[in-house]
Amino acid sequence: IGGNFPIRIQSMTTTDTMPTTEQMMAYVHSLPDLYKTIFWAFPNLEPGRQAGDGVAIPTLARYFEMMNTQYGEEEIGEACRRLEEAGLLERKQKIFVHPTQVGESLIGVVSGHWAPKRRIPELPKPAW
Repeated sequence: IGGNFPIRIQSMTTTDTMPTTEQMMAYVHSLPDLYKTIFWAFPNLEPGRQAGDGVAIPTLARYFEMMNTQYGEEEIGEACRRLEEAGLLERKQKIFVHPTQVGESLIGVVSGHWAPKRRIPELPKPAW
């Protein structure tokens, strides 16, 4: 595990305090393997992913199955729910989980893969 995470990230709490590199590293080291594997799966399932891109929980379950882990889809769904409660993932359309900015940083710390941000230009407001 290495590298620096982006400095401008949302905190895991409702305060404006942002985690430091040391806090992020300590947090990652404290995570059980189940959660580390979820973060590790994002860039491994989609190497060309961009920041914020999500993955379906059933796809995560197949990844865990390929990795010969003891966790099934129910446990992975529960772990994602807990990551959502912690502000690290967001669930969309019931089965998709997308990393928050902090979650994206944790993916980078765990995997060493820093997904690029989308580069979509601002849409100008119409003059009429």
